[in-house]
Amino acid sequence: MHQKTTKENEAIKFGARLSVLYVILGVLGFALIMLPMLYYSNSKLENVGIIGDTVGGILNPIFAVPATILTFLAFWVQYKANEQQKLDLKDQRIRELIGRFEDRFFEMINIHRENVNQINYTKYDAENGKMSTSENRKVYKLIFQEFNECLFEVRRFSNSVNPYDYLHPVHKLKLQSLINKINPKLDIIEFLTIDIAYSIVFYGLSEEGENILRVLFQNKYNNTYYYKLIKYMQLKPKRERKILFKRWEELHTLTHENRILILNQLYNYNKGKNPVKEITEEAENYLIEKKYSKYYGGHQHRLSHYFRHLFQCYKYLSNQTLIDRTDKYFYGKILRAQISTYEQALIFINSITNLGMEWEYTSKYDNLENLHGDELIQKQKEFKFITNYQLIKNLPGSHQMGIKYNIYYPEVKFESLSNY
Repeated sequence: MHQKTTKENEAIKFGARLSVLYVILGVLGFALIMLPMLYYSNSKLENVGIIGDTVGGILNPIFAVPATILTFLAFWVQYKANEQQKLDLKDQRIRELIGRFEDRFFEMINIHRENVNQINYTKYDAENGKMSTSENRKVYKLIFQEFNECLFEVRRFSNSVNPYDYLHPVHKLKLQSLINKINPKLDIIEFLTIDIAYSIVFYGLSEEGENILRVLFQNKYNNTYYYKLIKYMQLKPKRERKILFKRWEELHTLTHENRILILNQLYNYNKGKNPVKEITEEAENYLIEKKYSKYYGGHQHRLSHYFRHLFQCYKYLSNQTLIDRTDKYFYGKILRAQISTYEQALIFINSITNLGMEWEYTSKYDNLENLHGDELIQKQKEFKFITNYQLIKNLPGSHQMGIKYNIYYPEVKFESLSNY
């Protein structure tokens, strides 16, 4: 049952006091008028009737006005009570919706934890000389280390500073336009090598992975460059193939010029341009055995579901209209607390490649096609998950492998660079 508010009770009391005061003043006024009339009248019967009419004429309005005031107040109080009831029902509905959001959001956090706990990776441990299985958060550390290795090798493959030695001309224009949007200070060659290295780690270099990479690269990168690069990266075997892995390490001790000569021989041989006798003995040592497993086996099955679910968590949070930005950040911070430093590092790398730019740089969200101008810009800002939720603020130091975090995300207040 609806309870009257304090203001409503005060209004009723004020109305009652006003009515009583009005009656008292009316009676006093009536006395002041009637006493002289009674004093000067001759107690005749006709005078009594006149006095009665006078009394009725005076008292009726006096008592009618308080009644009118109280009636008005009753209607006003009922109206306010109805309005308050509507507000209470609306507040209750909002609380129910927020409660449903919280239930679902925290369930999504639980699913995220389960995704992390279920992941595992068996890999040769060079220090112990045997296979070792890592689980949950330790896996992300191994994957990130593999990315660092791959990036180092992709960088060593070519020392050209000409973007057209790497890029398809049309994609060069698109990539430069994107860089100008993100930060004109970005190095286009650094940007593309990160994308290539991460794609290799993500899809791997098996026959299936190679096919995916070729489709992915064919309209973006120089054909000769990426084909030779893939063949070069496929030379790296798993560490447990000790003899082959030693050859790979020896290849890296060569000068850049000698390494390229060997790689060109292998490239021409695989393309059918060189007969076997034209391959030097040194180059022949690196002919690819298609049967042996490549070092970069791929992590699509480990990372795709992880990133997809985490992305949906932040998208779901950002789509909420019943909570303000401060509350959204609070909930986002709770989810961020579940993410380890190496997970944040992988999120950072993923977000600056073509596989994960929806985290910040592109907007492919529902209903944005109907928005224009400032409204579209504001909506796009809401979906900048990395910045809005400071998702990678716990990354240590200022850079990784020379990749400066704040060049890509100048609005993230990294703990290592501030007291935020």
